[in-house]
Amino acid sequence: MNPDYPTARHSGAGRNPVIKNAPRVRSCCRFIGFTAPRPPVGRASGGVPFTGTTTAYPLRVRGQNHAGHHRRGAVNMKKFILIVAGLLTSLFFSAANAIPTFQAAGTAISGAAAAVSPAWPAHAVNDIALLFIESAGGEPATLSTPAGFAAVTNSPQATGTTTAGTRITVFWARATSTTMAAPTVADPGDHVYAQIITYRSVIS
Repeated sequence: MNPDYPTARHSGAGRNPVIKNAPRVRSCCRFIGFTAPRPPVGRASGGVPFTGTTTAYPLRVRGQNHAGHHRRGAVNMKKFILIVAGLLTSLFFSAANAIPTFQAAGTAISGAAAAVSPAWPAHAVNDIALLFIESAGGEPATLSTPAGFAAVTNSPQATGTTTAGTRITVFWARATSTTMAAPTVADPGDHVYAQIITYRSVIS
């Protein structure tokens, strides 16, 4: 008989079989149903003759395999947690460290002694729009209908006076929908040229 496998012996009248050679571990134990094999007719150590029948007994078995299942389950759970944590970390840092990118350029519009309303290009919520306006050096550009646009710091920049030279004025807005309304640039005087350019992944 293989000594690595537990064997049952009868320990007396009315008593359960006892497991011999069962590997012992401290980590866990369980109850299982054990069916004693048909033994040969004879007498057990307790002096009670075997009946030759097969009897089912509940046995308390301490098994290395059961503990192994617990250990393997713990290891698998640790692996699962590490994988999920890695994915969440990757997603978080990807979103937080995204690089601002050019998205689209709207149609440029110009006018001579007239107001203009440049339209947004296709955009998504949270896209940033920059409204560039060019006018004569001595003629400020303003918005009669801002539609959410505000002046950018250090804007405008200009050279020349009156109708000489050129002036660049920049406004910005963050999209709150995918159908943002067009702003209106008031007539600055001599001429005006305006265009909206959008960028994505620009943090607040």
